[in-house]
Amino acid sequence: MNNDSLLDNSNTEYAGFWIRVGASLIDTVWQVVIIGAVIWKLFGDTLLNTPLEAILSGDALVGSVSFSLYSNLLPALIIIPFWLFFGATPGKMLLGLKIVRAADGGPIKIGQSIVRFIAYIPAALILFIGFIMVAFDKRNQGLHDKLAGTVVIRTR
Repeated sequence: MNNDSLLDNSNTEYAGFWIRVGASLIDTVWQVVIIGAVIWKLFGDTLLNTPLEAILSGDALVGSVSFSLYSNLLPALIIIPFWLFFGATPGKMLLGLKIVRAADGGPIKIGQSIVRFIAYIPAALILFIGFIMVAFDKRNQGLHDKLAGTVVIRTR
């Protein structure tokens, strides 16, 4: 028996493209507020006193490695724990969605969470095709889901 059939033969409803877009929009809003507040707290004075050209060229502190670290590491430090402890981000929770292992429907592991987060990069690279895959896949998996071995389901 194929492990994938454990989910497929149940009454599992895979979360479709548009509800996942909605959850992502909700998550984007709260992440921008939290991450924006942290970055503003750390770099606010620099942002106010640095010409835009210097910021964009990387000549200023905000264009440096430390800014990049905060702007890329903070989302991972926020999102991955939500996936591990709740099986979903706040947006997914609000819309009744959960991320589970594709093989058996169990909670995702830390390795899967890290792979799933990093896999957002190739999923977005070419016109977001890796995310658009959700609309056409039989289990509504995006590239990041396939690479991490996860599916997003609707909870009842």
